[in-house]
Amino acid sequence: MIIQEVLTTAISQLNAKGISSAILDAQLLLAHTLHCSRSNLIGHTHTPITHDQNTLFQALIAKRCTHIPIAYITGKKEFWSQTLTVTPDVLIPRPDTEILVETVLSHLHDHTLHYNIADICTGSGAIACALASELSNAHFILSDISSSALCIAEKNIASQTENYQCIQGHLLTPLMISCPYDIITANPPYIDIDDYHSLSPDIHHEPKVALVSDKHGLDFIYQIILDAPNYLQPKGAVLIEIGDNQKEDALNFAIQTMTYTSVTCIDDLSGAPRALYLTV
Repeated sequence: MIIQEVLTTAISQLNAKGISSAILDAQLLLAHTLHCSRSNLIGHTHTPITHDQNTLFQALIAKRCTHIPIAYITGKKEFWSQTLTVTPDVLIPRPDTEILVETVLSHLHDHTLHYNIADICTGSGAIACALASELSNAHFILSDISSSALCIAEKNIASQTENYQCIQGHLLTPLMISCPYDIITANPPYIDIDDYHSLSPDIHHEPKVALVSDKHGLDFIYQIILDAPNYLQPKGAVLIEIGDNQKEDALNFAIQTMTYTSVTCIDDLSGAPRALYLTV
């Protein structure tokens, strides 16, 4: 069979299972199977593939038909022009989170200086890895409550820098080891349990512990807002990813603490509120 034939069959299978990105997903999985780029695949649709290659590809399509995300099937995900290792133990990094990276880099004017940076609820370590690729002299603390997630984060951050420590623990508790910090970043669980049940089947394959929080999804956000000043340098900042409908509550809570000199919300590229940016 040739590439076009197996793609056509796979796209039909994915469409039948309600996969809205059937064309893209089939191309990505076949490119992964053939160890080539998607663009190279598209440019050689009449190239034949072997029986073994088709068998492997069909196995991957079968997984995707059960709504297992592409990143878990291939074991990798692009973030900030880097290829990260991902498994079902960690959330899949999303482009919207890159706004936290951009904001940190804007806050730290001289990227050649030494900075002490903490990334809590680190998951795959995506934020820390992106920052490490830009800040050659920074030291990083990566923390997560999940030891399995922390193993993935360590694998990813080790490819970017030797200046890191991975510490298991809840929210900011592990940060006592290296206070104070110039920057703290966090992508905590912030989905309300009532909203979680209505999310797409793909997201239900991601770790629930990294998604859901109490108090309408704001519990961990509030805890970080309260505790972060105790761990920051003067003029340090904490950036916290939030959900689309949490801007007003989160900003008001931060203002009421009366511990921050600046309280701002940063929008992502789609214009949705994405991150609290709080400085002390």
